[in-house]
Amino acid sequence: MDTPPLYTVLRCRENAAVTPPRVRPSSPIRPPARPALAISAASMFCLAAFGVAGLQPENPPAPPPPKQVEPPVEEPVAPEAEPQPGEPAEADSDRETEIVMRDGRRLSGDLVERTETHISLSIGGVVMRFPMAEISMVRVLPSVEERYEALRRSIDPEDVEGLLRLAEWLRARGRFDLALTEIERALAVEPLHPDARQLKLLVTEQKKLAAVPPSDAERPRPGNNRSQRPDFPLLNDHQINLIRVYEIDLKDPPRLLIDRDTVTKVLDQYAGVGEVPVTREGRDAFYRKRPEDILAIMFDLQARDLYGEVRVMGNPDSMRLFRDRVHRTWLINSCATNQCHGGEEAGRLRLYNRSSGSDAAVYTNFLILDRFRTSDGLPLIDYLSPARSPLLHMGLNRDDALFKHPEVDRPGTARWRPVFRDPDSERFKEALEWIGEMYKPRPNYPIEYQPPGASEPAADQGPAEPQPR
Repeated sequence: MDTPPLYTVLRCRENAAVTPPRVRPSSPIRPPARPALAISAASMFCLAAFGVAGLQPENPPAPPPPKQVEPPVEEPVAPEAEPQPGEPAEADSDRETEIVMRDGRRLSGDLVERTETHISLSIGGVVMRFPMAEISMVRVLPSVEERYEALRRSIDPEDVEGLLRLAEWLRARGRFDLALTEIERALAVEPLHPDARQLKLLVTEQKKLAAVPPSDAERPRPGNNRSQRPDFPLLNDHQINLIRVYEIDLKDPPRLLIDRDTVTKVLDQYAGVGEVPVTREGRDAFYRKRPEDILAIMFDLQARDLYGEVRVMGNPDSMRLFRDRVHRTWLINSCATNQCHGGEEAGRLRLYNRSSGSDAAVYTNFLILDRFRTSDGLPLIDYLSPARSPLLHMGLNRDDALFKHPEVDRPGTARWRPVFRDPDSERFKEALEWIGEMYKPRPNYPIEYQPPGASEPAADQGPAEPQPR
Protein backbone atom coordinates (compact mmCIF):
# COMPACT_ATOMS: atom_id res chain seq x y z
CA MET A 1 0.00 0.00 0.00
CA ASP A 2 1.24 3.49 -0.80
CA THR A 3 2.37 5.56 2.14
CA PRO A 4 0.01 8.54 2.67
CA PRO A 5 1.46 11.99 2.20
CA LEU A 6 3.09 13.67 5.20
CA TYR A 7 0.44 16.41 5.50
CA THR A 8 -2.26 13.69 5.74
CA VAL A 9 -0.44 12.06 8.65
CA LEU A 10 -0.05 15.37 10.45
CA ARG A 11 -3.71 16.23 9.91
CA CYS A 12 -4.72 12.82 11.27
CA ARG A 13 -2.60 13.28 14.37
CA GLU A 14 -4.06 16.71 14.95
CA ASN A 15 -7.66 15.52 14.62
CA ALA A 16 -7.06 12.46 16.78
CA ALA A 17 -5.92 14.57 19.74
CA VAL A 18 -8.15 14.38 22.76
CA THR A 19 -9.89 17.61 23.72
CA PRO A 20 -10.45 18.12 27.46
CA PRO A 21 -14.12 18.29 28.42
CA ARG A 22 -15.57 21.69 29.28
CA VAL A 23 -17.09 21.96 32.72
CA ARG A 24 -19.84 24.37 33.71
CA PRO A 25 -18.79 25.97 37.01
CA SER A 26 -22.35 25.91 38.33
CA SER A 27 -23.02 22.20 37.65
CA PRO A 28 -21.64 19.29 39.66
CA ILE A 29 -19.45 16.81 37.73
CA ARG A 30 -20.75 13.29 37.69
CA PRO A 31 -18.74 10.36 36.32
CA PRO A 32 -20.43 8.44 33.47
CA ALA A 33 -22.32 5.35 34.39
CA ARG A 34 -19.92 3.16 32.26
CA PRO A 35 -16.86 3.91 30.10
CA ALA A 36 -17.48 4.66 26.47
CA LEU A 37 -15.11 5.03 23.51
CA ALA A 38 -15.90 7.85 21.11
CA ILE A 39 -13.98 7.81 17.78
CA SER A 40 -14.28 10.86 15.61
CA ALA A 41 -14.72 10.71 11.87
CA ALA A 42 -11.24 12.20 11.48
CA SER A 43 -9.73 9.38 13.54
CA MET A 44 -11.49 6.73 11.42
CA PHE A 45 -10.12 8.42 8.31
CA CYS A 46 -6.62 8.26 9.73
CA LEU A 47 -6.83 4.54 10.48
CA ALA A 48 -8.17 3.89 7.01
CA ALA A 49 -5.36 5.97 5.50
CA PHE A 50 -2.66 3.99 7.27
CA GLY A 51 -4.38 0.73 6.39
CA VAL A 52 -2.72 -1.04 9.34
CA ALA A 53 -4.88 -2.73 11.95
CA GLY A 54 -4.23 -1.40 15.42
CA LEU A 55 -1.78 1.32 14.22
CA GLN A 56 -2.00 4.27 16.66
CA PRO A 57 -0.78 7.84 16.15
CA GLU A 58 1.77 9.23 18.55
CA ASN A 59 0.40 9.71 22.08
CA PRO A 60 -0.80 13.29 22.51
CA PRO A 61 -0.03 15.06 25.77
CA ALA A 62 -2.46 14.02 28.53
CA PRO A 63 -5.13 16.65 29.16
CA PRO A 64 -5.18 18.25 32.62
CA PRO A 65 -7.74 16.66 34.97
CA PRO A 66 -11.00 18.59 35.04
CA LYS A 67 -11.43 20.89 38.02
CA GLN A 68 -13.86 19.47 40.52
CA VAL A 69 -16.66 21.90 41.23
CA GLU A 70 -18.60 21.49 44.45
CA PRO A 71 -22.36 21.54 43.97
CA PRO A 72 -24.20 24.27 45.84
CA VAL A 73 -25.82 23.14 49.06
CA GLU A 74 -28.40 24.70 51.28
CA GLU A 75 -27.61 22.69 54.38
CA PRO A 76 -24.86 20.12 54.90
CA VAL A 77 -26.45 16.79 55.62
CA ALA A 78 -25.16 14.73 58.48
CA PRO A 79 -25.24 10.92 58.28
CA GLU A 80 -28.68 9.71 59.11
CA ALA A 81 -29.11 7.86 62.35
CA GLU A 82 -32.03 5.82 63.53
CA PRO A 83 -33.42 6.82 66.92
CA GLN A 84 -31.86 4.90 69.75
CA PRO A 85 -34.24 4.52 72.68
CA GLY A 86 -32.86 5.63 75.99
CA GLU A 87 -29.94 7.57 74.57
CA PRO A 88 -29.08 10.45 76.93
CA ALA A 89 -29.52 13.99 75.63
CA GLU A 90 -26.51 15.48 77.39
CA ALA A 91 -24.02 14.46 74.71
CA ASP A 92 -25.76 16.42 71.95
CA SER A 93 -27.58 19.09 73.95
CA ASP A 94 -25.40 21.83 72.47
CA ARG A 95 -26.03 20.73 68.88
CA GLU A 96 -29.05 21.38 66.71
CA THR A 97 -31.06 18.20 66.20
CA GLU A 98 -33.47 17.40 63.39
CA ILE A 99 -36.33 14.92 63.55
CA VAL A 100 -38.33 13.58 60.62
CA MET A 101 -41.92 12.71 61.49
CA ARG A 102 -43.66 9.76 59.90
CA ASP A 103 -45.99 12.18 58.10
CA GLY A 104 -42.98 13.75 56.35
CA ARG A 105 -42.59 16.91 58.45
CA ARG A 106 -39.06 17.96 59.42
CA LEU A 107 -38.46 19.86 62.65
CA SER A 108 -35.21 21.06 64.18
CA GLY A 109 -34.21 22.58 67.50
CA ASP A 110 -31.94 22.17 70.50
CA LEU A 111 -32.18 18.71 72.02
CA VAL A 112 -33.57 18.90 75.57
CA GLU A 113 -34.44 15.30 76.38
CA ARG A 114 -34.39 11.92 74.67
CA THR A 115 -35.98 8.85 76.24
CA GLU A 116 -37.46 5.56 75.10
CA THR A 117 -40.89 7.17 74.69
CA HIS A 118 -40.31 10.72 73.48
CA ILE A 119 -37.93 13.44 72.32
CA SER A 120 -38.10 17.04 73.53
CA LEU A 121 -36.74 19.89 71.40
CA SER A 122 -36.46 23.58 72.18
CA ILE A 123 -37.87 25.30 69.06
CA GLY A 124 -37.90 29.09 69.11
CA GLY A 125 -37.46 29.06 72.88
CA VAL A 126 -40.46 26.75 73.41
CA VAL A 127 -39.88 23.17 74.58
CA MET A 128 -42.00 20.75 72.54
CA ARG A 129 -42.34 17.01 73.14
CA PHE A 130 -42.74 14.48 70.30
CA PRO A 131 -43.68 10.80 70.84
CA MET A 132 -40.99 8.41 69.59
CA ALA A 133 -43.67 6.33 67.87
CA GLU A 134 -44.38 9.26 65.49
CA ILE A 135 -40.72 9.83 64.56
CA SER A 136 -39.05 8.02 61.67
CA MET A 137 -35.53 9.45 61.95
CA VAL A 138 -33.36 11.54 64.26
CA ARG A 139 -30.05 13.13 63.40
CA VAL A 140 -27.68 15.57 65.01
CA LEU A 141 -26.87 18.31 62.53
CA PRO A 142 -23.30 19.49 61.96
CA SER A 143 -22.24 22.52 63.95
CA VAL A 144 -23.34 25.96 62.80
CA GLU A 145 -19.75 26.79 61.86
CA GLU A 146 -19.44 23.71 59.65
CA ARG A 147 -22.72 24.39 57.86
CA TYR A 148 -21.86 28.06 57.53
CA GLU A 149 -18.59 27.29 55.74
CA ALA A 150 -20.35 24.90 53.35
CA LEU A 151 -23.13 27.38 52.64
CA ARG A 152 -20.70 30.26 52.16
CA ARG A 153 -18.71 28.34 49.56
CA SER A 154 -21.87 27.51 47.63
CA ILE A 155 -23.06 31.12 47.24
CA ASP A 156 -21.84 33.38 44.46
CA PRO A 157 -20.25 36.51 46.03
CA GLU A 158 -22.42 38.60 43.66
CA ASP A 159 -25.68 36.86 44.68
CA VAL A 160 -27.17 39.46 47.04
CA GLU A 161 -30.33 37.46 47.78
CA GLY A 162 -28.28 34.38 48.59
CA LEU A 163 -26.03 36.35 50.93
CA LEU A 164 -29.06 37.80 52.74
CA ARG A 165 -30.61 34.36 53.14
CA LEU A 166 -27.36 33.19 54.69
CA ALA A 167 -27.34 36.23 57.01
CA GLU A 168 -30.91 35.45 58.10
CA TRP A 169 -29.90 31.85 58.76
CA LEU A 170 -27.02 33.03 60.95
CA ARG A 171 -29.16 35.60 62.76
CA ALA A 172 -31.75 32.97 63.65
CA ARG A 173 -28.97 30.98 65.33
CA GLY A 174 -27.57 33.92 67.28
CA ARG A 175 -24.40 34.32 65.17
CA PHE A 176 -24.77 38.07 64.87
CA ASP A 177 -21.14 38.85 63.95
CA LEU A 178 -21.16 36.36 61.08
CA ALA A 179 -24.57 37.63 59.96
CA LEU A 180 -23.25 41.20 59.81
CA THR A 181 -20.28 39.97 57.77
CA GLU A 182 -22.58 38.50 55.13
CA ILE A 183 -24.79 41.61 55.12
CA GLU A 184 -21.72 43.77 54.49
CA ARG A 185 -20.81 41.50 51.57
CA ALA A 186 -24.30 42.04 50.14
CA LEU A 187 -24.10 45.82 50.64
CA ALA A 188 -20.73 45.89 48.90
CA VAL A 189 -22.53 44.60 45.79
CA GLU A 190 -25.69 46.72 46.19
CA PRO A 191 -25.09 49.54 48.72
CA LEU A 192 -28.71 50.75 48.58
CA HIS A 193 -30.44 47.35 48.81
CA PRO A 194 -33.43 48.06 51.15
CA ASP A 195 -33.70 44.55 52.61
CA ALA A 196 -29.99 44.44 53.36
CA ARG A 197 -30.07 47.79 55.15
CA GLN A 198 -33.12 46.83 57.19
CA LEU A 199 -31.62 43.47 58.13
CA LYS A 200 -28.37 45.15 59.17
CA LEU A 201 -30.29 47.44 61.52
CA LEU A 202 -32.19 44.50 63.03
CA VAL A 203 -29.09 42.36 63.56
CA THR A 204 -27.17 45.29 65.05
CA GLU A 205 -29.93 45.91 67.59
CA GLN A 206 -30.19 42.22 68.46
CA LYS A 207 -26.45 42.09 69.00
CA LYS A 208 -26.70 45.02 71.42
CA LEU A 209 -29.53 43.32 73.33
CA ALA A 210 -27.53 40.12 73.61
CA ALA A 211 -24.69 42.07 75.20
CA VAL A 212 -26.91 43.78 77.81
CA PRO A 213 -26.15 42.60 81.38
CA PRO A 214 -28.87 40.91 83.44
CA SER A 215 -31.96 42.96 84.27
CA ASP A 216 -32.53 44.73 87.57
CA ALA A 217 -34.50 41.75 88.77
CA GLU A 218 -31.41 39.53 88.45
CA ARG A 219 -28.50 41.92 89.10
CA PRO A 220 -27.45 42.17 92.75
CA ARG A 221 -27.58 45.71 94.08
CA PRO A 222 -24.84 47.18 96.28
CA GLY A 223 -25.80 47.22 99.95
CA ASN A 224 -28.83 44.99 99.40
CA ASN A 225 -29.04 42.64 102.36
CA ARG A 226 -32.14 40.81 101.16
CA SER A 227 -30.09 37.82 100.08
CA GLN A 228 -32.61 35.45 101.62
CA ARG A 229 -35.46 36.86 99.55
CA PRO A 230 -36.42 34.17 97.00
CA ASP A 231 -36.04 35.03 93.32
CA PHE A 232 -39.24 35.76 91.43
CA PRO A 233 -39.28 33.85 88.10
CA LEU A 234 -40.03 36.10 85.13
CA LEU A 235 -40.96 35.24 81.58
CA ASN A 236 -38.15 35.50 79.07
CA ASP A 237 -38.22 37.31 75.72
CA HIS A 238 -39.24 34.19 73.77
CA GLN A 239 -42.20 33.53 76.07
CA ILE A 240 -43.30 37.17 75.97
CA ASN A 241 -43.13 37.14 72.18
CA LEU A 242 -45.18 33.94 72.06
CA ILE A 243 -47.99 35.50 74.10
CA ARG A 244 -47.93 38.47 71.74
CA VAL A 245 -48.34 36.14 68.76
CA TYR A 246 -51.37 34.43 70.29
CA GLU A 247 -52.99 37.77 71.18
CA ILE A 248 -52.54 39.48 67.79
CA ASP A 249 -55.61 41.03 66.22
CA LEU A 250 -55.01 40.47 62.51
CA LYS A 251 -57.31 43.38 61.67
CA ASP A 252 -54.94 45.80 63.38
CA PRO A 253 -51.64 43.98 64.06
CA PRO A 254 -48.43 45.52 65.38
CA ARG A 255 -45.33 45.36 63.19
CA LEU A 256 -44.33 41.76 62.44
CA LEU A 257 -41.15 40.13 61.14
CA ILE A 258 -41.14 36.62 59.70
CA ASP A 259 -37.81 35.26 58.47
CA ARG A 260 -37.57 33.75 55.03
CA ASP A 261 -36.42 30.49 56.65
CA THR A 262 -39.71 30.36 58.57
CA VAL A 263 -41.73 30.99 55.40
CA THR A 264 -39.78 28.17 53.74
CA LYS A 265 -40.73 25.85 56.59
CA VAL A 266 -44.41 26.71 56.08
CA LEU A 267 -44.09 26.00 52.36
CA ASP A 268 -42.23 22.72 52.87
CA GLN A 269 -44.25 21.31 55.79
CA TYR A 270 -47.71 22.29 54.54
CA ALA A 271 -47.36 22.21 50.75
CA GLY A 272 -50.79 21.76 49.17
CA VAL A 273 -52.67 22.29 52.44
CA GLY A 274 -55.10 25.20 52.54
CA GLU A 275 -53.58 28.25 50.84
CA VAL A 276 -50.02 26.89 50.78
CA PRO A 277 -48.94 26.54 47.13
CA VAL A 278 -46.90 23.75 45.56
CA THR A 279 -45.81 25.32 42.27
CA ARG A 280 -42.68 27.40 41.87
CA GLU A 281 -44.68 30.44 40.80
CA GLY A 282 -46.98 30.05 43.77
CA ARG A 283 -44.06 29.75 46.19
CA ASP A 284 -42.45 32.88 44.76
CA ALA A 285 -45.71 34.78 45.27
CA PHE A 286 -46.03 33.36 48.80
CA TYR A 287 -42.62 34.79 49.74
CA ARG A 288 -43.89 38.24 48.75
CA LYS A 289 -46.94 38.16 51.02
CA ARG A 290 -47.21 40.56 53.94
CA PRO A 291 -46.18 39.08 57.31
CA GLU A 292 -49.70 39.41 58.72
CA ASP A 293 -51.11 37.48 55.74
CA ILE A 294 -48.58 34.70 56.26
CA LEU A 295 -49.39 34.60 59.98
CA ALA A 296 -53.11 34.33 59.19
CA ILE A 297 -52.34 31.26 57.07
CA MET A 298 -50.19 29.84 59.89
CA PHE A 299 -53.15 30.31 62.26
CA ASP A 300 -55.45 28.50 59.80
CA LEU A 301 -52.94 25.64 59.59
CA GLN A 302 -52.45 25.69 63.39
CA ALA A 303 -48.70 25.58 62.74
CA ARG A 304 -48.02 26.11 66.44
CA ASP A 305 -44.46 24.81 66.20
CA LEU A 306 -43.64 27.89 64.09
CA TYR A 307 -45.44 30.58 66.12
CA GLY A 308 -42.33 31.22 68.21
CA GLU A 309 -40.39 32.18 65.06
CA VAL A 310 -42.72 35.13 64.34
CA ARG A 311 -41.27 38.28 65.88
CA VAL A 312 -43.83 40.80 67.15
CA MET A 313 -42.22 44.24 67.38
CA GLY A 314 -44.87 45.81 69.63
CA ASN A 315 -47.70 45.04 72.01
CA PRO A 316 -51.06 43.88 70.66
CA ASP A 317 -53.90 46.24 71.61
CA SER A 318 -55.21 43.89 74.29
CA MET A 319 -51.85 43.69 76.09
CA ARG A 320 -51.32 47.44 75.72
CA LEU A 321 -54.65 48.00 77.46
CA PHE A 322 -53.68 45.62 80.25
CA ARG A 323 -50.37 47.45 80.75
CA ASP A 324 -51.80 50.98 80.66
CA ARG A 325 -55.32 50.57 82.13
CA VAL A 326 -54.74 47.78 84.65
CA HIS A 327 -51.13 46.98 85.49
CA ARG A 328 -49.83 50.54 85.86
CA THR A 329 -53.09 52.06 87.10
CA TRP A 330 -54.17 49.88 90.03
CA LEU A 331 -52.81 46.32 89.96
CA ILE A 332 -49.28 47.20 91.10
CA ASN A 333 -50.29 50.04 93.46
CA SER A 334 -53.20 48.28 95.14
CA CYS A 335 -52.88 44.50 94.70
CA ALA A 336 -49.17 43.82 94.33
CA THR A 337 -47.88 45.78 97.33
CA ASN A 338 -45.57 44.11 99.85
CA GLN A 339 -48.44 44.04 102.38
CA CYS A 340 -50.77 42.30 99.92
CA HIS A 341 -50.07 40.03 96.92
CA GLY A 342 -46.53 41.34 96.36
CA GLY A 343 -45.04 40.18 99.65
CA GLU A 344 -43.94 36.86 101.06
CA GLU A 345 -47.26 36.53 102.92
CA ALA A 346 -49.23 36.73 99.68
CA GLY A 347 -50.34 33.11 99.76
CA ARG A 348 -51.11 31.28 96.52
CA LEU A 349 -51.54 34.46 94.45
CA ARG A 350 -48.29 36.38 94.34
CA LEU A 351 -47.49 39.17 91.87
CA TYR A 352 -44.23 40.81 90.85
CA ASN A 353 -43.95 44.44 92.00
CA ARG A 354 -40.44 45.49 90.94
CA SER A 355 -39.59 47.07 87.55
CA SER A 356 -43.32 47.37 87.09
CA GLY A 357 -43.03 49.04 83.69
CA SER A 358 -40.94 46.29 82.09
CA ASP A 359 -42.40 43.79 79.61
CA ALA A 360 -41.19 40.96 81.85
CA ALA A 361 -43.21 42.28 84.80
CA VAL A 362 -46.34 43.03 82.76
CA TYR A 363 -46.49 39.69 80.92
CA THR A 364 -45.50 37.61 83.95
CA ASN A 365 -48.24 39.14 86.10
CA PHE A 366 -50.74 38.73 83.28
CA LEU A 367 -49.93 35.03 82.89
CA ILE A 368 -50.26 34.51 86.65
CA LEU A 369 -53.71 36.14 86.65
CA ASP A 370 -54.76 34.29 83.48
CA ARG A 371 -53.94 30.86 84.91
CA PHE A 372 -54.91 31.34 88.54
CA ARG A 373 -57.91 29.50 89.92
CA THR A 374 -59.69 30.29 93.17
CA SER A 375 -60.23 27.69 95.87
CA ASP A 376 -63.59 26.99 94.17
CA GLY A 377 -61.86 26.32 90.85
CA LEU A 378 -63.03 29.57 89.22
CA PRO A 379 -60.69 31.55 86.97
CA LEU A 380 -59.89 35.06 88.14
CA ILE A 381 -60.77 36.44 84.70
CA ASP A 382 -64.12 35.56 83.12
CA TYR A 383 -63.48 36.22 79.43
CA LEU A 384 -67.05 35.35 78.40
CA SER A 385 -68.68 37.57 81.05
CA PRO A 386 -66.04 40.15 81.98
CA ALA A 387 -68.32 41.95 84.47
CA ARG A 388 -68.48 38.75 86.56
CA SER A 389 -64.68 38.34 86.80
CA PRO A 390 -63.60 37.57 90.40
CA LEU A 391 -60.50 39.71 89.76
CA LEU A 392 -62.69 42.80 89.40
CA HIS A 393 -65.26 41.95 92.06
CA MET A 394 -62.54 41.41 94.66
CA GLY A 395 -61.61 45.03 94.02
CA LEU A 396 -65.11 46.27 94.87
CA ASN A 397 -66.54 47.06 98.27
CA ARG A 398 -67.46 43.77 99.89
CA ASP A 399 -71.14 44.75 100.06
CA ASP A 400 -71.27 45.24 96.26
CA ALA A 401 -69.18 42.25 95.20
CA LEU A 402 -70.27 38.85 93.89
CA PHE A 403 -66.88 37.49 94.93
CA LYS A 404 -65.73 39.14 98.14
CA HIS A 405 -62.11 39.86 98.93
CA PRO A 406 -61.02 38.02 102.10
CA GLU A 407 -60.71 40.06 105.27
CA VAL A 408 -57.13 41.09 106.03
CA ASP A 409 -56.42 41.19 109.75
CA ARG A 410 -52.75 40.24 110.05
CA PRO A 411 -50.77 42.34 112.56
CA GLY A 412 -48.64 45.00 110.88
CA THR A 413 -50.67 44.86 107.68
CA ALA A 414 -52.60 47.83 106.37
CA ARG A 415 -56.36 47.52 106.26
CA TRP A 416 -57.69 46.37 102.90
CA ARG A 417 -59.31 49.08 100.80
CA PRO A 418 -61.41 48.54 97.65
CA VAL A 419 -59.82 49.40 94.31
CA PHE A 420 -63.04 50.47 92.55
CA ARG A 421 -65.65 52.86 93.91
CA ASP A 422 -68.44 50.93 92.17
CA PRO A 423 -69.04 49.07 88.86
CA ASP A 424 -69.72 52.40 87.12
CA SER A 425 -66.31 53.83 87.98
CA GLU A 426 -63.88 54.67 85.19
CA ARG A 427 -61.27 52.16 86.33
CA PHE A 428 -63.80 49.32 86.43
CA LYS A 429 -64.98 50.14 82.88
CA GLU A 430 -61.39 50.30 81.60
CA ALA A 431 -60.75 46.85 83.06
CA LEU A 432 -63.86 45.55 81.30
CA GLU A 433 -62.58 47.02 78.02
CA TRP A 434 -59.25 45.23 78.44
CA ILE A 435 -60.86 41.83 79.08
CA GLY A 436 -63.16 42.34 76.10
CA GLU A 437 -60.17 42.94 73.80
CA MET A 438 -58.39 39.67 74.66
CA TYR A 439 -58.39 36.99 71.95
CA LYS A 440 -61.28 34.50 72.07
CA PRO A 441 -61.62 31.59 72.33
CA ARG A 442 -58.85 31.69 74.88
CA PRO A 443 -55.66 29.94 73.77
CA ASN A 444 -53.53 27.69 75.92
CA TYR A 445 -50.06 29.23 75.71
CA PRO A 446 -47.41 26.51 75.34
CA ILE A 447 -45.35 28.07 78.14
CA GLU A 448 -44.00 26.19 81.14
CA TYR A 449 -44.14 28.52 84.11
CA GLN A 450 -44.50 27.85 87.83
CA PRO A 451 -45.46 31.02 89.73
CA PRO A 452 -44.13 31.53 93.25
CA GLY A 453 -46.53 30.79 96.06
CA ALA A 454 -48.70 28.39 94.04
CA SER A 455 -48.91 25.50 96.45
CA GLU A 456 -51.40 23.72 94.19
CA PRO A 457 -49.84 23.81 90.69
CA ALA A 458 -52.56 21.70 89.09
CA ALA A 459 -55.23 24.25 90.05
CA ASP A 460 -53.30 27.12 88.48
CA GLN A 461 -53.15 25.77 84.95
CA GLY A 462 -55.06 27.02 81.92
CA PRO A 463 -57.36 25.04 79.62
CA ALA A 464 -56.43 21.40 79.14
CA GLU A 465 -56.65 21.51 75.35
CA PRO A 466 -55.34 24.25 73.00
CA GLN A 467 -57.98 26.33 71.34
CA PRO A 468 -58.18 26.84 67.53
CA ARG A 469 -55.42 29.44 67.36
